[in-house]
Amino acid sequence: MKIYPIISYSADSNTYILEDEETKAVCIIDPGYTSEHLERIISVLNEIGKFQDFIINIHHH
Repeated sequence: MKIYPIISYSADSNTYILEDEETKAVCIIDPGYTSEHLERIISVLNEIGKFQDFIINIHHH
């Protein structure tokens, strides 16, 4: 799995794109996850195996 961070200048609003190298499906995680949350998400995705394109968005106003 490849991780592409889209870094912003606010620690609370980094966006990450995870790409399954085999299927090329992507998971966009936007924004507000810490590196600890990201590690947990990656762990779950690895357990599941292949995944389809989807977005995890916790941004709220």
